[in-house]
Amino acid sequence: MADERAKRIAELIKPLRVKPGSKVNLARDFDPGYRAGFLTKNLWVTPYHPQERYPTGDYPNQNPGGDGLPKWTQADRDIADRDLVVWYTFGQTHIPRLEDWPVMPVSSVGFMIRPDGFFDHNPALDLPPPP
Repeated sequence: MADERAKRIAELIKPLRVKPGSKVNLARDFDPGYRAGFLTKNLWVTPYHPQERYPTGDYPNQNPGGDGLPKWTQADRDIADRDLVVWYTFGQTHIPRLEDWPVMPVSSVGFMIRPDGFFDHNPALDLPPPP
């Protein structure tokens, strides 16, 4: 049985709450797994830096690995009162059906960001009555 606590991601900064999703599992000794170190976690938060554009770093196919998000987060830069970049990684498991052959019609993956505890009360309840 999987430990549900291991999947939890703590609240970053209230009122943002993140719920875990499916995680891509790659062996670290597998070459693409080392070059794509960002796949080891669902969520990364870094302060904005104009040179940090790709989660694998620049030129992932030519580097020996260890670049990108794992390297940037090792610097342990302060994120308080900074412009942030939230990197969300999600994987998809596709279980084929008969209808998927010979062409798979559609498969969707996504996420939603919703505030939680942003207001003390519902602001729509304090509107003046219509004329």
